[in-house]
Amino acid sequence: MTGWPILSLVVFSPLVGAALILFVPSSNHRLIRGVALMAALASLVFSLRLLGYQPDGAEFQYREDISWIAAFGMRYTLGVDGLSVWFVLLTLAAVQVCIAKTATSRSRGSHTKRARPMASSPSGSPTPGGCSRSDSVEIGGYLAGLTS
Repeated sequence: MTGWPILSLVVFSPLVGAALILFVPSSNHRLIRGVALMAALASLVFSLRLLGYQPDGAEFQYREDISWIAAFGMRYTLGVDGLSVWFVLLTLAAVQVCIAKTATSRSRGSHTKRARPMASSPSGSPTPGGCSRSDSVEIGGYLAGLTS
């Protein structure tokens, strides 16, 4: 480790962003998205230091181990091995995409449908699963509209 608590910075920078968002008015969606993006980008930038992992080196090259509550023998420990480095980077890259996607998505309100009474057959008894063929077509069309 280089002296900087890289893993703690990666883990807790989004928490700092979330704390800042608490002070932003809920009507200011653009600023909320910007603060979230900046916190996520900070976490991604911190995680780029993990790219220096040497596969032929020690098992945990990035490890933080600090005594937390000594009276109970509790420790604060974080560590990543070679495979975990790539999962951390992949997760943080995916977060950037998700936040950016919220900026381009249309604000149509809720993306959920309201519950309807269970469908019934002509005899009046409920159909298996509670869905009719027309419900399946309607749901399929709705899901196709979400991806376009």
